[in-house]
Amino acid sequence: MNLAFLRLKLIKSLVFLFINFYAFGLQENLPQSKKDSIINQIITIRDEATKQFNLGNAINSLEKLELGLRLFKEYNVEDNTLLFGLYVDLSNIYGVESIRNEKKSIEYVEKAKSLAERTDVKTYDLINFYVSEGANKFEDGVFDEALGYINLAYNQLEEKNNELIKEIGIESEKVLRANLLEWFVSINFSVNNEQELLASHQRLERFFLNNSKNKDVEYYYALGSFRVGRYYQNKNVTKAAFYFDKSEQNGDKNLRLYSIICKGFAFLSAKVYEKVPSIINKLEGFNDLNKFQELNLHEIAARYYAEANQIEQLIKHTNRGLTLLKANGKNMDVLNFRTEDFSPIIELKYPILLNQFALFLEQSKDPILIKTANKLFKIGLKQFDNRIDRKPSNTHFVNYDIIRQRNLKWLIESGASLDTKKDVLSQMERIENRAVLNRIAYNRSLANNKTDLDSLISVENTIREQITLLKQQQVKTDSIMDQELFELKLKLKELKTKLVEKNPTIYGLNSYEFNLSSITLNDKTKIFKYLKTEDKLYRIVILNSSITIKELGLYNQIENDVSAYLNKIKDYSNNEDTQTLSLKLHNTLIGNEEILEYTTIIADGILSYLPFELLSKDNEYLIEKTAISYAQGLSYINPDLYSPKTYDENIALFAPSYSNFVPTETELAVRGEPYDLVGATEEVSIINNIIGGLVYKNENASKSQFFNIPNNVAILHLAGHAFLNDSDPELSSIIFSDNEQDNKLFISELYGFKSNAELAVLSACNTGVGGYNNGESIVSLSQAFTYSGIPSTLSSLWNAPDNSTKEIMVSFYNNLSEGFSKSEALRNAKIEYLKQHKNSKLNHPFYWAGFVLYGNDAPIVLNKDFKIEYFIVFGIILLVLAGFMVWNKKKRL
Repeated sequence: MNLAFLRLKLIKSLVFLFINFYAFGLQENLPQSKKDSIINQIITIRDEATKQFNLGNAINSLEKLELGLRLFKEYNVEDNTLLFGLYVDLSNIYGVESIRNEKKSIEYVEKAKSLAERTDVKTYDLINFYVSEGANKFEDGVFDEALGYINLAYNQLEEKNNELIKEIGIESEKVLRANLLEWFVSINFSVNNEQELLASHQRLERFFLNNSKNKDVEYYYALGSFRVGRYYQNKNVTKAAFYFDKSEQNGDKNLRLYSIICKGFAFLSAKVYEKVPSIINKLEGFNDLNKFQELNLHEIAARYYAEANQIEQLIKHTNRGLTLLKANGKNMDVLNFRTEDFSPIIELKYPILLNQFALFLEQSKDPILIKTANKLFKIGLKQFDNRIDRKPSNTHFVNYDIIRQRNLKWLIESGASLDTKKDVLSQMERIENRAVLNRIAYNRSLANNKTDLDSLISVENTIREQITLLKQQQVKTDSIMDQELFELKLKLKELKTKLVEKNPTIYGLNSYEFNLSSITLNDKTKIFKYLKTEDKLYRIVILNSSITIKELGLYNQIENDVSAYLNKIKDYSNNEDTQTLSLKLHNTLIGNEEILEYTTIIADGILSYLPFELLSKDNEYLIEKTAISYAQGLSYINPDLYSPKTYDENIALFAPSYSNFVPTETELAVRGEPYDLVGATEEVSIINNIIGGLVYKNENASKSQFFNIPNNVAILHLAGHAFLNDSDPELSSIIFSDNEQDNKLFISELYGFKSNAELAVLSACNTGVGGYNNGESIVSLSQAFTYSGIPSTLSSLWNAPDNSTKEIMVSFYNNLSEGFSKSEALRNAKIEYLKQHKNSKLNHPFYWAGFVLYGNDAPIVLNKDFKIEYFIVFGIILLVLAGFMVWNKKKRL
């Protein structure tokens, strides 16, 4: 270890011990005058922190506030007013973009909350507290709650205005009011409410016109005008330019700059190209642009010159942009571009810019520039892979979609090797899986029943964030940073052990190290993965020894065909021929690919609603040729995620009763109407006779009982109602017996549920489908069970008919008990159903095709002791009877 580093550590420790020892000695008998002096010192520090923040020095402001809090604690100062103010200030400072530590911000908000109702809290600090709470909710995207807190702050300002003016003065009160009025503009901008946005801007404008000499009030008016300009930026270029002009005229340097930049983007989007050169000239007139502002300048210029086909200027501005994006700032040349020379800055906004420059180069049609564009798309993909632990926005995903499509196109056209294909597809898998898990982590953070697992995943993300930030700062060898990195990586290793212990499945899916090479397929299995990127649909076919990628055509056309087919098969009264459309879809989606014994489908978009079993060729359904299972992604297929277990109980069966339950207007009833399901009750009784287990019927089939299922159960079987919420998929639910008030099991609750079961059978309707979420994936009840650690789910793609569901389920368990894999058991059950109803209306796909298997396909080793017990008892009885007969015969002799 570096001696200089050890020396520095030792000196720091000694100084720290001395200060604490000295402070401790003073605390016991500190005179009142000294305590007052300390209080005044903290107040001065807090005022200085405010000045530093207003000057744009957020880091200096934070350091001073932390010093003030340390003094407060070291000297046991008793002043709730001052402590509340420090907590509020710290919460605010940790919420700013340049520092952004959500965990610390929330921590100080919670501490402030405990003091908020104290009578000795100042009005100004209380208002700031509400603003801080509102800001945190705003950052989390919970805009209704953010608006509530800003309203509370504004009400305090109105109700206690005289007290507030005494505390901070009339001019500061004006600034605070302008700040709050601008908050209303920001929130209405974020919720896309045009009417309220304009009304709140008008209120802010009226206040500004009466107080235009106050520079801070002017700033908030400019900021509000900028928000309205952003609202119209891609909707109405004339209105956007009008409000950006207001912001440019009244704002500080940054607002002027960003107003010009956004005007430039608005003109480009509206193809008002004649106004763009003046924007470029204005931006070039600033001498001290920061890196991101300069990148915006070159992005606008490169896009304009690409449209104008001015190749020389396009190259010039792209080179400058790429040089800024490169970590060491070495000049780049797109005409002689080498991937190994380009080491990009690690931040999620930068792959978006890489993507933009790549698109401009691609537009040139120049072969050399197109080649460079392809290299940039590959670098962009790696960037997303490195930084997807951050919470990405829809904008990020729009750009990622372009990057993904270009990489797939490159893989097809370049004749890439198997290893290269695996590398690129592994990156995509990590990006997409992390994006989904980030959404889940966020939803779990809002749930009431948080678990230790949530906290561990949150800590893991924080540590990875710290490692990334340190790497960004580590321009050259630095022993202190090396040590910090070593310690963080050690913490990460310890955390991995805890995560694996809590839920190995979640950790496996959460892994940053997924590689397609880790998946070993047998020679009888083929994977079909479908990807919607931009306006195209791609198919990736994976075998052990080969990967083939094909563009299938325009996604919208395929989507229309799938929708038309689904509408026909979901209507059981429709007797129209569906074979023509089924064959068309088979030719599009499967084509001439050889069908093996086992098929795994990874669908995307509308295909997630399609049971591939129904695709037909040569008058045969696909289900008649292969056993089909589905997966959310490639990482879910990894057999290492699931270790085989032994169980004491085969199954826990739930068949709820409904005496009081009435669905809300926003809920869609499935598996019939909200009444008791006779078929479901019979279903669980028959299944219990087949494999034996724990049965929860009627009022015993409650939500609380579900959360108390023993850990030694192999299968969870839920037969009842489910409700799909199309507008908010996270509110989709399974309904338990209504003898308990809380009888709805929501998706967000399942994310924190942990089970050791091998299979969850959701014998209700629409449990395998859901709404689209931020372009990331389909959100479904089936998916939520997977995230709880259950390796397989059997779920439905539409409303499940009660009696046919019972028949298929009973047959499925008969096959499962005979040792078939899950997909084979389901396939056999469907084929048996078709044979049984060959010449009946019940042969319609609506009745039998809706249930699909997701996840691990391995057979389940069931405990058959319950059957043996009957034979043993019967055998004992026979032996006793035989013995009695022998004894009786001897007695007669």
